[in-house]
Amino acid sequence: MVNLARPRDWGHQPGQAKRGRRWIPLGLAAAGLVAGIVATVGSAGSGDNGGSVPAFRPGDPAVYARIAVATKCADLQDEFGSADQTRQRGDLWGPIGSSYRDAAETRMREIGCY
Repeated sequence: MVNLARPRDWGHQPGQAKRGRRWIPLGLAAAGLVAGIVATVGSAGSGDNGGSVPAFRPGDPAVYARIAVATKCADLQDEFGSADQTRQRGDLWGPIGSSYRDAAETRMREIGCY
């Protein structure tokens, strides 16, 4: 019969020092941390956003917010022009400008500018 009141000392003989028992909780904590990170990274690109907004957009979130609330076609056209100039700079700014431009174009379509 197994005594449930006291945990069993696996492999421990009387008179021997217990080794490695303190590493089990640390190992379990590390495994849990790794599993949490994998779950977070694995779900990063699968956010439910209706498919209209990418999970990651380069650049300043304030620019995207400004584009999202714009209601005048002229304002959005100005944003589009600025984004196009940024895109033409190349290097690091190219993808940012392209993303701003895509956001402005999508918003113009949403509110019926064309």
